[in-house]
Amino acid sequence: MNPLRKILVSALVLALSGIFAPALIAAPAVAAAPENPTFRQFDNGRIRIGSGAGEASVTATGVLRGPQYHSPDGNWYNLTIGNNTLDSAIGVGGDGSSNWNLNGVILEGSVSSVTFDYSEFIATEARGTGAIGYGSITSTGTTTVNGAPLRVTNRYTLGADSGFIRVTTSVTNLGEATATNIRTWVGTRDDWIGNSDVSTKQRGSLTTTEFVASTSSSERSPAIKISTGSEGALFYSTSPRANTQIAGCCSFSNAYRADPLTNATQLYGDGSYALFVRLDDLALNQSDSYTWYYAAGEISTLTETISEVAQAAASWSDQSVTDIAENGQPYSDGVSASGSGGITYSVLSGALPDGLTLNSESGSLTGTPSINGTYTFVVRATAVSGDSTATSDSPELTIVVGERPTFTDMTVLPLASADIPLSDGVEAAGYPSPTYSIVDGALPAGLSLDPNTGAITGTPTVRGASNFSIMATNAFGSTETPNLSIAVTRSPRINSIDGIPVRVGRGAEFSGSMSTSDDVDGFVVSSGSLPPGLSLNSVNGVIAGTATSNGTYSFVLRAANADGFVDSDPISITVGQAPVIDDGAVASSAHSSELFIDGVSASGYPLPTYSIAEGSLPEGVTLNESTGEITGTPVTTGSFNFTITAANEFGQITVGTFDLALTVAPGWTDSELEVSILRGVRYTDSLVAHGTPAPRYSVASGILPTGLTLNTETGELSGTPTRLGDYAFSIEASGEGYRLTSDIFEFSIEQSPVFTETYSVGSVIVGDALSDQVSTTAWPAASFSLSSGRLPTGVILSSTTGALAGTPSEAGTFSFAVLATNSRGTAELHATIVVQTEPAPPTPETPEITEPESETPAETTIQFDIPVGIDVVGAPVVIQSSGLAPGAPFTITVRSTPQVVGSGSVNELGEIGTTIGIPGNLEPGWHSITVDSTSVSGEASSEVIYFEITESQILETISSTPPTPAEEASSLTDDDEFYAEQGIDPATIVTTATVNAQVAQVATVVASVALVSAVAGAAGAASAAGSAGSAAGSARTMTARGPASTNSASGSGSNHKSSESGSAESEEAEADYGNLEAEHDDFTHGESRWGDRLGMWKFAALRAVDHIGARLAESTSALSPVLSRIINDGSYLRAMLGSLSVLPYIAAAILGILAVDPTAENLASSALVAPVIAILVLGVIDAFAGLVGVTALTITSIIVHPITVLGDIRYLLSMFILGFAPIIMATTFRKIRREPAGSRMDVWERIVDIALIAFIASLTTVSLVSGVPAFAGASVPLADHTLTIVVWVTAVAVARIGFEELAAAAFTARLDAVNPTEVSGPGTVQQWLSLALKYTVLVVMIGDMVGWGWHLWVGAAVIFLPGILSLVLPELPTFSWVAQLMPGGLAALLAATLIGNWSTDTVTSIFGALPNFDQLSFILIPLPVIVMAILGMFASEDDKWYRARGLNSVYVLGGIVVFAATFWITDFIGSVTD
Repeated sequence: MNPLRKILVSALVLALSGIFAPALIAAPAVAAAPENPTFRQFDNGRIRIGSGAGEASVTATGVLRGPQYHSPDGNWYNLTIGNNTLDSAIGVGGDGSSNWNLNGVILEGSVSSVTFDYSEFIATEARGTGAIGYGSITSTGTTTVNGAPLRVTNRYTLGADSGFIRVTTSVTNLGEATATNIRTWVGTRDDWIGNSDVSTKQRGSLTTTEFVASTSSSERSPAIKISTGSEGALFYSTSPRANTQIAGCCSFSNAYRADPLTNATQLYGDGSYALFVRLDDLALNQSDSYTWYYAAGEISTLTETISEVAQAAASWSDQSVTDIAENGQPYSDGVSASGSGGITYSVLSGALPDGLTLNSESGSLTGTPSINGTYTFVVRATAVSGDSTATSDSPELTIVVGERPTFTDMTVLPLASADIPLSDGVEAAGYPSPTYSIVDGALPAGLSLDPNTGAITGTPTVRGASNFSIMATNAFGSTETPNLSIAVTRSPRINSIDGIPVRVGRGAEFSGSMSTSDDVDGFVVSSGSLPPGLSLNSVNGVIAGTATSNGTYSFVLRAANADGFVDSDPISITVGQAPVIDDGAVASSAHSSELFIDGVSASGYPLPTYSIAEGSLPEGVTLNESTGEITGTPVTTGSFNFTITAANEFGQITVGTFDLALTVAPGWTDSELEVSILRGVRYTDSLVAHGTPAPRYSVASGILPTGLTLNTETGELSGTPTRLGDYAFSIEASGEGYRLTSDIFEFSIEQSPVFTETYSVGSVIVGDALSDQVSTTAWPAASFSLSSGRLPTGVILSSTTGALAGTPSEAGTFSFAVLATNSRGTAELHATIVVQTEPAPPTPETPEITEPESETPAETTIQFDIPVGIDVVGAPVVIQSSGLAPGAPFTITVRSTPQVVGSGSVNELGEIGTTIGIPGNLEPGWHSITVDSTSVSGEASSEVIYFEITESQILETISSTPPTPAEEASSLTDDDEFYAEQGIDPATIVTTATVNAQVAQVATVVASVALVSAVAGAAGAASAAGSAGSAAGSARTMTARGPASTNSASGSGSNHKSSESGSAESEEAEADYGNLEAEHDDFTHGESRWGDRLGMWKFAALRAVDHIGARLAESTSALSPVLSRIINDGSYLRAMLGSLSVLPYIAAAILGILAVDPTAENLASSALVAPVIAILVLGVIDAFAGLVGVTALTITSIIVHPITVLGDIRYLLSMFILGFAPIIMATTFRKIRREPAGSRMDVWERIVDIALIAFIASLTTVSLVSGVPAFAGASVPLADHTLTIVVWVTAVAVARIGFEELAAAAFTARLDAVNPTEVSGPGTVQQWLSLALKYTVLVVMIGDMVGWGWHLWVGAAVIFLPGILSLVLPELPTFSWVAQLMPGGLAALLAATLIGNWSTDTVTSIFGALPNFDQLSFILIPLPVIVMAILGMFASEDDKWYRARGLNSVYVLGGIVVFAATFWITDFIGSVTD
């Protein structure tokens, strides 16, 4: 049917229903039918033939108009499109060897010259100029088919309250020649059910109560059920030759040309259908006929209507039987039915009582029942008339077989006590179980007889004897007991003890009594004792007197008479006294931050409780309600006024109103100083005290190190120490009313050893005593040892002074080195002693020449300010030099690749004092730092220190001597050994280099996602690009958030139009590739494929979740578009599996719980690898399953291993993202849902799908998995299985493409049905809140990597800049040249990667030597790709030049080149295998 026509028809139906329904409701009365109506219309309130405006139900050609049915909602609904008439066709002649065939001639609607018989039509009221009603209308007309003149008669019958119309069609041959191969069809060319043009048509048959769908086309199917979710219709024939056909819309020939033996058993969608009957060959005046039925109604009532149709061929005249039969006595009854042909009877279900039989011919039921019981059964009447068979079933019949009651227990207890419950009774046997009643007398007052069980229960209330009999009765008779008797006696009764007060004040008058029955003779205290001063009157039970002693007294009272006694429940009376103050004073002042203990007290009974009646205590101080003690440590200062009361149940008093003034207690806030410092190095530290007024500081004892001064206002100790040694002193902080003295500080002004005087001995004679001294400057004092060479035999080195002493006993030249060592470092002195065997000849005496005083030698120290095992990038190195020429230039160079990291001029004292930072671009291995300048003597001065770093930029070794060749060779292979010695877990190392890499990766994703989005739509592109920076940790995985977009839903990002590809720049204007969060595309094909027609869809349970996912995607899109996309990701599974698609969710939840190891040492190591891999695989199949799995994993992890450090939160966040990110990221760059391939380009697109989906999914996975340990700051077992995870994810991602292809090709209509057609985007406020949340997550994830400072907040804001701009400036101009310039698809990832790499190298080369390089790099490295993303916001939606010109070869070749380049640039293989 034409879609426009369907829309117009639907609108017309809705309009009419709204116009006429109110008029019908408001009609004040029903008009009588006219005597000569102009038309007659079937309308019994359930079924109507024709429209409600009024028209003949049977047309002038004898065809039935469009049937309608009345819904409980008050409206009438069509069963054919637009109330069209039913269609019919007759075929005659040709080869009739096959029951169904299309041979001969077939004519549609050819009957003419029609006459009508309305004699059996019963008019019920007028409608316009016509009449409506029920009954029968017979039409008779003629037609000629293939030369055979035929008479066609249709008898249409509608019952007064039937839900169906019955039609008997008869065909008579009016010609001389025998008419052969006669075939008839009736049906509709275009079905319609209720308000829907799309229905499910099922072929099948009828039992006596229900429709049974056919499972094979080869089965004869005389019935068709046409239904939607709420309405249905039935087309059925009783003829044994009938069969049915179903087909597509909108021609009746579509239906009757379908072979019933191969026709589908079920069809979904708009269509046509027909009932086919092959008639006998007819000679002149011979006839053949068949009967068919048309029924309709709500699904809830259709089953009942079908049952009506099934039983319409036979009717009952008697379908009841006598419902009781006495055991052992003869029984006779029966049922009877009437109908066409002979009637036979049979028991359809249930069973007859033993001893009774059903006569199959007469329906009589006779015999003698022998076993008690209730028997239910259904009798079927079967009418056989010619070749037609009809059945009708009776309602469920019941016969009870039983016998009269006989008593098995007829005695009762003869005695009972008044006010005491009684339980007794009688019992009788019989079937059915008898009921019981009192005859001949009555039970004692208060007792009753249970009519169902014979139990006598209750509480007797009146003394005396009662006589009675009990009768047991059932349907078969009754039996009585002999006369029975019960005598009731009565003991006293206590009604209430509320009249006895529960408390009395000491010294107060008391009076009270309990309420009892009137027959009490006396009272006593049966246990316990009354309070002193009170007594019990034994006659009237009154307790009276004056209480004299505090306390709680418990006792039991007894009331007695001649029949017995009764004790009361325990009674308690408290004798008490109101509170009296014992201590009503509280301290008026105290110090904050000091423990405060005070309180009040009062006496009384019971002991009073205390409360603050007015005012409040200082924060941190509490009042003990039980003891009155006031304790706690106040945390604030000020004046506090409060009132304390003491109360018990006898009264309340005010203990007092108090004022408490709190002041700050003087004390030390910071009383620690760094006590071990270097001479000549600037020192700053502070002592901080608090008090009122503010303290002043002074030296309390000892003296400060030379060069240090104390700021008396702030307590800061600063300066540059100039003299070595140990200093002891204490500091005093004082103010008015207080004085604080610190501990004694023992300062040590230290310096590493420096030789200031060398050995003077040059030669000595064997046997002569040798004594030589050496001088060093060092603190602590240096110790001395030989570091190389040896001394002459007989000469020793003093380890404390460095002096040489002894008598050499051997001759020779002895070279050696002495090492001076203290805690600050070492110094080495090389010397030589020549030992001779005899004295040297005397030398001529020469005039004494006075040498000028020697100059101070140049001395330089190079000292790392970090220990081994710390990240070396930016680490400070302290340079101290003396003895240099004032004003001389100096340079500081880091090698192996030389780079000057510091330079300047020597100061006027001949000294250098500076600090440099280690550059961040050093290769692993050995490096050196060289300080070059000029000494006072004019000679070159050069000092070198050597250091080794690991591959992860960790400081491994510091040495004053060059590394040996062996050390250089092992420097690249000994990292693991070094980590083991230092106790470092390599997986937890987060170095500056790591941070730079992560920043570059974040920038790469920002640009690539932004560029893909930009060319698709400027606004969506900008926001997606900006939000992509919120990737919390792993640079290639965090999803983006774009502005609201209204797209159709497909979790996999479907696109059934022109497809994008992996080419250099591939995008479609209508696709919002970059918006990771709100990516929904409609898949509307308009066709029904074989998967849509599977028989399993008839089960409502399998369709239960069809629209739940779509509704969830729609409802969550405004709140969280990313959640909306994740929920709808598995729509292809819902299309193929229906409700079974929830199984991955259940499996993922179970796996998430099982994936947590409760025995793990910490949270980060608790994830079991195998279950986590299974969750990731499910996440690739359906992102929502992955989300469910990681949610269960997260919750279970927190329960089993509570969060203890920030790294645990980052670990959980990264694991959470891992569950759904690979497939979401992959389908962002490449859509995978398409129509089946129809051209070579379609095949190319599918090949690119497989390559790109596998590539992006695996790249995302390896980035996330390998980054988890760094985020957690701990070893994570999952990271050791990266390759295995990537293989699984890649394989399943590729397999999913195949399943998507299957869903699109075979389940097209269902795929369209389960997707939302539109989703609303988030509002502006929600987008700002989302941006703020993602900014926070990013800061938390990488804060520890880049450091918590201004650079973290600024750098994170830079990453989010495009997203902020898109919200502030939603409308931006667009330019075609920008669209041509900007890359798209995978090309965007390639461009961003290249620019990110260039940016990293450039920033490092320019700023790498700066101490704050790591802070600057976090801000500067992303800038180029962020600028590129912002530029993409100005791109128009124009096609690329090669797409516009249809240059497919450029498109394909470019895709291959871009893919290969991206594969290489991203080091994909290395990332996976490392």
